[in-house]
Amino acid sequence: MLKHDIELTKFWLGKGGDPTIRIWDNLNTLDAAKRMYALSTLAVIDKDGVHAEFVKKVRLEFPLPTNDDFAGTWSNRQDGFGASSLTLSADGTGSIAGGVMLVPLLWKELGSDKIELAMVNPESGELIDMRMQLVYYEGAKEPTGRGRDALPRLRAGEGDQVFYRVEEEE
Repeated sequence: MLKHDIELTKFWLGKGGDPTIRIWDNLNTLDAAKRMYALSTLAVIDKDGVHAEFVKKVRLEFPLPTNDDFAGTWSNRQDGFGASSLTLSADGTGSIAGGVMLVPLLWKELGSDKIELAMVNPESGELIDMRMQLVYYEGAKEPTGRGRDALPRLRAGEGDQVFYRVEEEE
């Protein structure tokens, strides 16, 4: 239930799923969704508003995005343990995965072509005190001249960490 598949969550609830039953690590689904910052999931399962103040506080710092260009799946196109992917959901949440880890994150726009990521410690549910800013480039317009192709990309500042949009199949 920690994924952002709202239709599956609604199906689960419709079949009698109870988000208050303890499932693992003495957490229930409701608390686990909060810990992972699964805000869209919380909106569906938190019928009593147990975590409403938490969501309100998060939305003050991470408002809903307005630019659809950022949402989607991105890959750094590396192999092995250097490979990582970035998933940005339209609700301002997402995850970054690489090697043997997956870390939930929040993201917000810093203008029409820049976003900031804040990673979440999945064990404590606290934001990690490290932010990353990514700049959006449409296709071959990237100013560095390196790795030009037609896919949009996100680049971490002036660094070499580049994520390319993964095109979804129709």
